Amino acid sequence: MGEATPGVFVPDYEQLLQAEEAVPIAVSASGNEAHPANAPPLWLVRTLRGRNRVIAAGAGMRFEVLPTSRVQPARLQAGKSLLLRFLDPPLLQRGVYLGTPVATRFEARIHGLVQWQPLRVWISGHGFARSGSPWWNYSTATTLDESNRAMWELSFAPDPACLSALPRPRPPWLSAERYEACKAGREGRRKGETMPAEGCCICLQVADRLDTEHGERGFATTGTLRKVEQIARQNGIAPGVLWRNADDAIVRFLMMQQRAFAQEANGSSLSRWQSPFSVDVAFGSDGKAWVYDSHLLPTWKRPAHWRQWLVDRGNALGLYASMMLGMSHVLTPVDEVDELHRPFLPSLGNDSRVSAPLLLEFLRDQGFASVLGFRRAWPSPQSSRLERVASPQDAEFAALLERSGLLLPSVDALKGGCNARRRADLLLRETIWPFGGRLYANVTQPPLCEHTARVLEEWGRSGSGN
Repeated sequence: MGEATPGVFVPDYEQLLQAEEAVPIAVSASGNEAHPANAPPLWLVRTLRGRNRVIAAGAGMRFEVLPTSRVQPARLQAGKSLLLRFLDPPLLQRGVYLGTPVATRFEARIHGLVQWQPLRVWISGHGFARSGSPWWNYSTATTLDESNRAMWELSFAPDPACLSALPRPRPPWLSAERYEACKAGREGRRKGETMPAEGCCICLQVADRLDTEHGERGFATTGTLRKVEQIARQNGIAPGVLWRNADDAIVRFLMMQQRAFAQEANGSSLSRWQSPFSVDVAFGSDGKAWVYDSHLLPTWKRPAHWRQWLVDRGNALGLYASMMLGMSHVLTPVDEVDELHRPFLPSLGNDSRVSAPLLLEFLRDQGFASVLGFRRAWPSPQSSRLERVASPQDAEFAALLERSGLLLPSVDALKGGCNARRRADLLLRETIWPFGGRLYANVTQPPLCEHTARVLEEWGRSGSGN
């Protein structure tokens, strides 16, 4: 619900909700018909697992989206639920689907590694995007409910599936005859089961193929993180700015986790602890990033979990690369690398809380991160923007690295984020990996959805300039 003031807890939930209602979460572009002027906020509820009150690690979204008047704080607290403000107006993916202009909400699954003391946050260039269905143009002017769930809740965006029953209304790209033939489905083998009508495979998702020939410009409901960069350009935002916003949101979030962990450690050091993480990030219409789900652990998926192999591989590489970075001390010749870096170390006073071994470890990790396609989210040359949230020790460490010229520009989102993209693309190549050159042994599968051939024709015909 926005950026919290460090160390301040507001027990009066009613007061907090009223304050949130008065502040827009993102600035709506003028003439944005999808977002009515002065629209009140909407809320989602996420049930928490276990005893941890800090990490989301939810057990699933409830379908109902609540207005502020229907939020009951006492029930949420007793039920171990996390209240999330629905991000509206969001940054939208805009394109053309089978001749129809579409605008859909999207989000990104981002992987990385956090080293807790001093704080160092590395963000992988591998991950994936997911977007709302072209069946609806995104809008909160209508009710958000189960009937249009694929417009606002995006979990199944990378999973093409034949619909057993078609939602309303009929979209412009589907003929009335075909809609009538496929809308009702047919009875399945098991009692109460409904299957797609005979000969019908109409999908809510556009996830059979990616427009790789045009850098993923063509409309799809999934993609690699390159899709996020294309969406940024559609909205007049430099991709580096969008990634910098995502990095800042993730770092702020992890700084708050660091405080909770330090308190639980009760004086014990966190310097030996590092955690691979996965976060889901959404963007407001102004490009500001928001973390709404997090896992300080790998979010494993079975081999070939996603039909689109690039998405499957992007997720796997984000996970594996994060763990590889955490093992840099066993995957690199430490003594040789440290000798190469030693001449660059600054002179450290006797009272400095930063040791030479720590700086050598940072330089070793930074070099390895560059090879694996990571960005360095923290420490950052823009550290002053996070001084209010960072611990004094972390702020001092970041300032020392910047003064000493030890922050490699090629792994910063604004100065050299394209390096992370080039490295990420390199690691996606089939020739890099064993097992026949295919990570997770996932290969391109035959088209599933009946509109896939028309989508491919549209991409090729337009050059995906939409």
